[in-house]
Amino acid sequence: MENLSHLTKTEKLAASARIIEKSLVNVLKRVKADNSAVEKQEQINKSVEKFLKQTGNINSCSDEQFVARMLLMCSKFKNAHIFLSFSKFLYADGKRFLNKNLFYFHDKIYLVKNDQFLEVKSIDGWQTEKICKEFDKYLSYETKEWKDVQLNKMLNFALLYQVLGIDFGKIELVNGEIEKASVSDIFFDNYSYLPPFKSCSKKFYDCAVLDEHILLIDYFSCNELQKGDFLKFLDNVKEKYKNNQIDSYIIDIRGNMGGNSELVLPLFEFLQEKRLKGIVLTDNRVFSSGTFVAYYAKRKLSSLLVGQTLGQGTVRFGQPSGRIILDEQLFLCYTEKFFNFRDVFKNVGAIKPDIEVPLTIEDICSKTDRTLLFAKEYIQDCLLHKE
Repeated sequence: MENLSHLTKTEKLAASARIIEKSLVNVLKRVKADNSAVEKQEQINKSVEKFLKQTGNINSCSDEQFVARMLLMCSKFKNAHIFLSFSKFLYADGKRFLNKNLFYFHDKIYLVKNDQFLEVKSIDGWQTEKICKEFDKYLSYETKEWKDVQLNKMLNFALLYQVLGIDFGKIELVNGEIEKASVSDIFFDNYSYLPPFKSCSKKFYDCAVLDEHILLIDYFSCNELQKGDFLKFLDNVKEKYKNNQIDSYIIDIRGNMGGNSELVLPLFEFLQEKRLKGIVLTDNRVFSSGTFVAYYAKRKLSSLLVGQTLGQGTVRFGQPSGRIILDEQLFLCYTEKFFNFRDVFKNVGAIKPDIEVPLTIEDICSKTDRTLLFAKEYIQDCLLHKE
């Protein structure tokens, strides 16, 4: 992969934009020959040209200002899910995030304190709407659902507060209290800001038996620590099936952001062989290879998707395949493999569940897993009685 560390900041920005633009346009040419691909290519070209012209010479920018320009440049390729890794580019001690956990949900920001979610009125005088609007400029996303997940990360990322000139140490709550937030030098846990149902899971996958007849399969990540881990897990699933009167399953893929798309296939072959009926639980954190679990579940098992809309869209760029090294400690990744899920999900835009189970902030505060409760009742009352 091309190393751009010898270039000036202005040259790095322009070269990175051109590399990504060319790569994505080549993908469009490979996978689509209709007018929509041509229009998309033209939109990308115009957007990049306009951005580079407006940006001009940035060689005299500080490191913080340069990274801000890079973030804005990445936003021009939102459908490609481009992201930056800052590593130790700005800080000698690595990435920095707030040690006060901020959580975005349904257009509101909450401060997580002592296992409670307290609504935030403002940060350094900036109202919630203004902060989210500004952070949105730096996000790389395809759907609103995926944007919400990305926005959660951004809210805890200290760099953006510095870029915008916000004193992130002053958090005013709706109840009038003032909270102080400082910067943590500990690497940020990607899942710590998320709802509690699966946010602390230390296993990629797990299996339990519910109500003595439902296999509950927790599939948190499409990955293996060691080769063969998933097949060992599958043996555990088969053992539970053998020792119980199993007639249905629930596969929980909430929070599954990807990995090996085909890892789950042996499990689906087993469920197909046993002719079990089942449900797949979804939310907006399902992305990348996690989407393939839902795809295979629909295509191979005719499973129902239950929960919230996936972060993924039906037509998207998917597989990380490019890394542009800008500096020894700053690089940029992008995706260029194209997938089309419209034949199974029968819609455009974000992938929606067959049955939506809305969540409220009260559910999150009380740690009530409404989606799982609904799935259990639906299996018992409806699914097992269908012809």
